[in-house]
Amino acid sequence: MTNVTKLKAAVVGCGSIGSLYDEGRQGLDPLSHAGAYREYRGTCLVAGVDNNTSRRERFVKMWGVPAYVHYQEMLAREQPDIVSVCTWPDSHMEVAVAAADSGARGVFCEKPLADSLPNGRKLVEACESRNVSLAVNHLRRWDKAHQEVRSFLAQGKLGSLQHTTVHYTRGVANYGSHVADLLRFFFGEVDWVRAFNRLKEPDHDPSLDAYMRMRNGMGCALVSCPRDSLDVFDLDIIGSTGRLRIEEFGHTIRLHRVATQPEFPRRQAFIEASSPFSPSLRGMMLAAVDDLVGCVAQRKKTPLCTGQDGLAALEIVTALERSAAGDGEQVNLPLG
Repeated sequence: MTNVTKLKAAVVGCGSIGSLYDEGRQGLDPLSHAGAYREYRGTCLVAGVDNNTSRRERFVKMWGVPAYVHYQEMLAREQPDIVSVCTWPDSHMEVAVAAADSGARGVFCEKPLADSLPNGRKLVEACESRNVSLAVNHLRRWDKAHQEVRSFLAQGKLGSLQHTTVHYTRGVANYGSHVADLLRFFFGEVDWVRAFNRLKEPDHDPSLDAYMRMRNGMGCALVSCPRDSLDVFDLDIIGSTGRLRIEEFGHTIRLHRVATQPEFPRRQAFIEASSPFSPSLRGMMLAAVDDLVGCVAQRKKTPLCTGQDGLAALEIVTALERSAAGDGEQVNLPLG
């Protein structure tokens, strides 16, 4: 495709996920929004926006396109077809709505969708009413291996699902929104939650411990870890005939099967088996952009992670926060 036929893409928020994850990585699998738009054959990166001078200068140096202080000026001058919203959550709604009002046909919003459920609903309603394709960056949905895990579970290849445990850090709204979306992606809707602020981290977004019941009857434990000592986001899924462990921050997926223990022939246990899954966490940003471009071109198509999916994850996070504020009070979903 030539630049004339490519969709113009702009990034609002030139921090890590917006741009800087690809600093010094040119030519490698892109990890940022800007890197994906530059690499993808059907998009042309035209601009960035950030109120930080250093980040604007680094963006211009990396990508060779202008960086604006104000998103309103960028939208008016560049008239992008797709806008990535990579700012802090408290500005997601206003930036996304402005992009939709400016004539953008696609919005790619970072997680969590917004800083509150009311603002999340306004964001989704604005995009839906203007026929703007809205994707939310719960990135594992675009990973081939995680898609294979979803199909594996749906086909009953782990037997009857019993329980899953998630170890995570970096906040219930930050990493926790990924947890909430991945649970829905794998297992369906959440029935109720009970959450506790065990760590009592001095942060506006603490990591919470929680117990959750899925509507399919499966139990789920969220175990928080201190953010100052490690970085973790691992799942341990147990079924009646096997066990899946998504480890090393999602890069490794291990399969265990229920089998006879060699030392104790009368006992059944989990024995590691050959993993049937593709290498994990590869090409996700490019796949997400490809998906969104397809949605912009085919108005009836919806992204793998829609605005409604982002809203549902935000609702789970909100329920966890409410439960923790009530010292473990059960909060049922959907919220009133």
